[in-house]
Amino acid sequence: MYVNASKANWVLTDEEYAAKPDLRVFHVTITDQDRIGLRDELLDIVVRSKEGRPPKLDLEKWTFNNFKTACALSLSAEEYDELERQVAMVRRSRMPEWKKRSYIVAFEQITSILDKEVA
Repeated sequence: MYVNASKANWVLTDEEYAAKPDLRVFHVTITDQDRIGLRDELLDIVVRSKEGRPPKLDLEKWTFNNFKTACALSLSAEEYDELERQVAMVRRSRMPEWKKRSYIVAFEQITSILDKEVA
């Protein structure tokens, strides 16, 4: 999927929009298995929410997380230690450097948020 986040103008003519739509999807086939997987993931989120059991924090999804402060402040000491171990393993892995960096930056941001809260 391609998202055209740059706007030439707030108000576009039909022709301008047709030439440069906001979203473009290329060669995507959604199978029943994809639908079931998404449904199960969303169901898990709803169930966990109702039970007060949030899912583990996923450092790979940190960049687009709009609730960074709340997530960081809700971490237990054990969860923080687990993330620290995860980042240490990622540093030693054969993962591409750009991907390693996303884990490292996420953990640094979490640490910074927690340090500010303590201060």
